[in-house]
Amino acid sequence: MIKTAINRPVTTLMIFLSLVVFGIYSLKTMNVNLYPQVNIPIVKITTNANGDMNYIKTKITQKIEDEVSSIEGIKKLYSTSFDNLSVVSIEFELNKDLESATNDVRDKMQKARLNANYEIEKLNGLSSAVFSLFITRLDGNETKLMQEIDDVAKPFLERISGVSKVKTNGFLEPAVKILLDRFKLDKNTLSANEVANLIKVENLKTPLGKIENEKIQMAIKSNFSAKSIDEIRNLTIKQGVFLKDIASVDLAYKDANEAAIMDK
Repeated sequence: MIKTAINRPVTTLMIFLSLVVFGIYSLKTMNVNLYPQVNIPIVKITTNANGDMNYIKTKITQKIEDEVSSIEGIKKLYSTSFDNLSVVSIEFELNKDLESATNDVRDKMQKARLNANYEIEKLNGLSSAVFSLFITRLDGNETKLMQEIDDVAKPFLERISGVSKVKTNGFLEPAVKILLDRFKLDKNTLSANEVANLIKVENLKTPLGKIENEKIQMAIKSNFSAKSIDEIRNLTIKQGVFLKDIASVDLAYKDANEAAIMDK
C-alpha cells in the first residue's frame, strides 16, 4: 500500500482530499447529541389522608417506604410529608423496565393496605423536568441552614437559566415568637388581644408567627422591616410600656407542616 501511494501520488492526493471534504461536510450536517435521551424510570406515589405532618410521616409515608424498599432495582427513594398529603418518589436503575417497576410498586401498595386514597404515577425522569436537591449541614445547625437556603441557595438556583420555579420542602420559615407574661399584662392593664391588635397596626413587614400566653395562642400575620429583633422588642405598646416589658421576644421558626427525606 505504501508503494502504491508513492507510485501514484495524484490518486493518493485525490483520496486524501475526498476524505477531508467528506469530513468537513459531515461536521456541518451531522447532529451531535451531547446529551442523549435517557429515560430514567421513576414511579411516584401520592397519598391523601387526614392528619398533620407528623401523623402522615409516621403512619403513611414510613409505611409506604418500608413496603416498597424491598423492590428489586431501586436506586433512590425520596419522600415528602405534608399535612394531609404524602408523596413518595422511587427512582429505579436504568435497566429497570418502567412498566415492570410500576407493577411491582402496585403489588407492594396492595399489600400495605393503607386506609387512605393513593395514586401511582409513572414518570419519565427527563420529561418531568424536576430535580430534587437535598441540603444539610454537617454541624446540624438548623438555624444557619435555613438562613443559607433562604439567602444563598434558593436565589442562586432561581437565577439559573431554564429554571422556572424553586420549591422548598421541609423548610422552616423564620418567625418571631412572642411569649406574653400574664402577670405583667395584668400589671399594665393589658390583654393578649390588645397586644396582638397593637402589633398589627404597626404595619410590620415580616411574618411574626405566634403570640402566646398561658392559654391564648394567636397567629400574627404581619410584616416587619426591622433590622434586628431588638427593634421588635422596643415596639411601643402604650405610653411608657414596650413589648419587651410584657413579653419575651425571640427568633424562632414556624411550626413544621411538611418534612422531606431522602434514603440513599
